[in-house]
Amino acid sequence: MSVDIKELKRLARKVAECEDRPEIADEHAEAADALWLHMHCHTILGLIEEIERRDENPNFRAVQSARQEAERLKAESEALRKDAERYRAIRDDIPHADLGRAILDVQSAVEYDSAVDSVMAKECGQ
Repeated sequence: MSVDIKELKRLARKVAECEDRPEIADEHAEAADALWLHMHCHTILGLIEEIERRDENPNFRAVQSARQEAERLKAESEALRKDAERYRAIRDDIPHADLGRAILDVQSAVEYDSAVDSVMAKECGQ
């Protein structure tokens, strides 16, 4: 079965344009009726089949997997960038006395990172 996606899209857009405008209620009703005539069970089943075929396509799956991996790598890269920034700040910028005072009560790595971030923020503000 072939689904005329362009026609469905055109009709749906027409309904959407009219939807929130009470002054053109008649035009909205006509557009909605036209869309309803085109949207019967075979059309819906055809669209679902297209989506399922797309989802089962190995190329589509590979692209989805690559996108997920790219997002994971972006997050990892951002975490590494922050760690490197902290290291460079500790090594080069923050006076050791300031850093020492900031981390006296630190109990965990997260608290240590927060303490370093706090000192870095103060250094940038000066």
